[in-house]
Order: sequence, then structure tokens, then C-alpha cells
Amino acid sequence: MSGSSRGLFAWLSACLLWCVCVSSGLRGWAQGSAIPDDAYFEIYRAADPITNWPLERLLHTFPELKGLQPDDSQASLPALLRGVAQSLEVLRKDLPNTSSLEAIEESRYQDMAVTVDPSVTLSILGSLHGVAIDQGREKFRYVMLADPQSGGFREYRTDLHAHPGSPGTASNFAKTTGFVTMPLFFAGGAQALSNFRSLGSQSLGARACQVVAFAERVEPQAVRGRWQSGKNSIPLILQGIAWIDPAVHQIVRLRTDLLAPQPDARLRQLTTMVFFEPIKFQSSPTIFWLPQEVQVTVYINDYTFQNRHRYSEYQLFTVEIQQTVQKPNQPPSP
Repeated sequence: MSGSSRGLFAWLSACLLWCVCVSSGLRGWAQGSAIPDDAYFEIYRAADPITNWPLERLLHTFPELKGLQPDDSQASLPALLRGVAQSLEVLRKDLPNTSSLEAIEESRYQDMAVTVDPSVTLSILGSLHGVAIDQGREKFRYVMLADPQSGGFREYRTDLHAHPGSPGTASNFAKTTGFVTMPLFFAGGAQALSNFRSLGSQSLGARACQVVAFAERVEPQAVRGRWQSGKNSIPLILQGIAWIDPAVHQIVRLRTDLLAPQPDARLRQLTTMVFFEPIKFQSSPTIFWLPQEVQVTVYINDYTFQNRHRYSEYQLFTVEIQQTVQKPNQPPSP
């Protein structure tokens, strides 16, 4: 592997989608011995990725595809993927240290009637039925800092005054992060780890988009992160759909799902929908596409978690260090 490739994979490793589940409702099943990764990969290998699905099944499963103008031609796909990879390289090189105001609405449901059939599981986002047993609202500063060692970024939360450390998140909800760098499926060095399929065109408001389905290949190198709960650490192999503006080669909307449910770990669903918007800082002429809203649905151990993250007040993030300076001791006068 060349030096540039190693640098890119170091960047990808630093920008993983890390999901940490801390709900008290999940601790009961996580006390046993951890499940080896081979068992998870065996289930992933038996999956039927959405890139292989007939169009009728895709339209039935994903309500977000309403209004899609199908096109089976894949002729424009290579150029589209190259353009998106170049835009992500600009994001990697030029995005300054950034923070935003993050408002999270969290809900926890119990005994939701969700089956393991992917055609049913994948369509649950935004259509939950049942009584929430726990709800909450929280606000943080969402910080994204350049990581010089990897050439990538670190994403984390602070309190509203940007103080580092744990911001005191509620313990009955699942917390996820890594939304800014989710489009890395389309980064130049990562495209070889996924299969892509052009589905056609679709209008999102006044913006004409190309719609591309993707599915990660079942290889250890494709693992973007892990779902951690107690002793269990589940490798995440994902698939999804991206809405791309071909005029600027930017991802406008992105949905990801597990390649397959993991029933042995009781992780039935992990769905993330990210809506991006253009952001421009006064100090840079570049326009960066950053999250405006994120919807996360997790179904695990008969609990369903649904989070809605909203981002606003994007600004440059700076760290000020205050230090008391004392005058040196003066020598005695002659």
C-alpha cells in the first residue's frame, strides 16, 4: 500500500461512525460472554444487499424514493463517483475546526412490533407506532476538530460552554455520533470497499439529484465502526442510499442501514438519515456541506430508540488558554 493510501485509510479510521449504547434497558442481555466477529460476518455474507434488489422492492421499502425517475443505465455513475470523491477530498483538506449547536430529541419505546425481515425493518424510520416509555431533550455543542496525526477529524460533544469532558448525556438513550463524516463511503480510497448502483433521478425541492444505492462489501476493512453495549461489540457493515447533486458533486441526503440484522446480538435495526446543507465561513471561500438534521432509529433487545438531531449556529471553533503571568524577580538595586 502506498503512502498516500495509508494516509487515506488512517483518515477513514479516524472518522468512523461510532455508536455507543448506554441505555439501562440494554444492560441485562450484555452481561454474558462477547460474540466473536466471525458470527456477525457470517450473517452479513448471507444478506441480500439493496444494490441487488429489483426496483419494485426498493420503491416499496423506501418511502424516501417517492418521485424517483428510474434509469437502469450506469453510464454516468463512474464520473459521478469521481466528482463526489473530489468534493470529499476538499472537505478533508480545507474544513476548519468547527462547532455547532446540537439539539437532540430522544424517544425510547418498548416491545415494538418489528420483524427481522429487512423489507419490513428498513421501512420503520419515521413511522413508529406505540407509546414512548421515555423521552428527553438535550442541547450540546457539537465539535469537529482536525486530527493532524491521521489527517482526519474527531467529532464529539461538549456542554454549551464548549467545556471538554462528558456533557452528562441522559443514561436511558442511545447516543450516536460521526454524522459529518458519514459520506466517507464515497471517498476515493473507500469506494473499492462498496458496490454502487445508480437508481435514477429525483427532485428534492428545487434541486435535481442523482440517486445512488450502495452496499459495503463484507470485509474487515469495510467496518466503519462498532456498536458497543456491555461486553458486546458489533462490527457495522452498512448499506444505503445517497441523493447527490451532480452540479456540485455534493451529497444532499444520505440514508444508511445495517447490511443485515444481527439477531444473536439482538440488534435488529440501525438506520440513520442525514440531511446536509451548504455552510460558508467568512474565513474560507469554500462552501462545505454539513448536517442540518439527522434522524437515527435503533431497534435492539425489544427497545426502539429514535433520536432527532438538529444543527445550527455553525461557527469556527477555537480554544483559548488562560494563564497567569508573573513578573520575574527583580535583582536588588545597587
